[in-house]
Amino acid sequence: MKTVVAINPNVKNPKKCTDLGEVDFGEVKIRFGLVEFEQPNFDINDSNNDEYLLVKIKAFSCNFRDKAILLESYLKMKHSDRLFLPFGSEFSAEVVFTGKKVMNFRVGDKVMPNCSYPYSGKKGILPGVATNFASIGWLRIHKNKVIKIPRSINEIEAACFSLSAQTATGMIRRSGILDKGGTPLILSARSNTSLNKV
Repeated sequence: MKTVVAINPNVKNPKKCTDLGEVDFGEVKIRFGLVEFEQPNFDINDSNNDEYLLVKIKAFSCNFRDKAILLESYLKMKHSDRLFLPFGSEFSAEVVFTGKKVMNFRVGDKVMPNCSYPYSGKKGILPGVATNFASIGWLRIHKNKVIKIPRSINEIEAACFSLSAQTATGMIRRSGILDKGGTPLILSARSNTSLNKV
């Protein structure tokens, strides 16, 4: 499977990589490319995988948060011997394997991140963003960190939905605006989100 990554221009890559060129992010230029990754091993008899899934990424997005992480990480990578950098926190994927204790997902299910915050629903599993490396193409991920894609949205829409939905939900919950009556109005301009009561 070919995946999109940011490439370190200062390191000769022994892997065959298709150069996609540079993209300007203000004063920083980031070189992107395609790298081939085989499906990773997922042993369903390994108890460490009991509550995990192996998913194949079908689509991913790069939101304002991902852009900031990518820029910072890319500048650090250029001064290292690291070859490439995957990125992206939102995705849609297909379930390829399920662990023995996974009952709510089956092979072939279409899933997207569950960015639930402040609770993940499982002690020891961090809440919030499920990954920062969705572009890698394959993820071993805990069952609480994904949800099934609703039939009303497609894979592309699902790949850019989770973080915004969880941010809006968290803002409304913390504000208590629905507990007191009124209509919430959520505004977003230049990636700054604000909440107002009308």
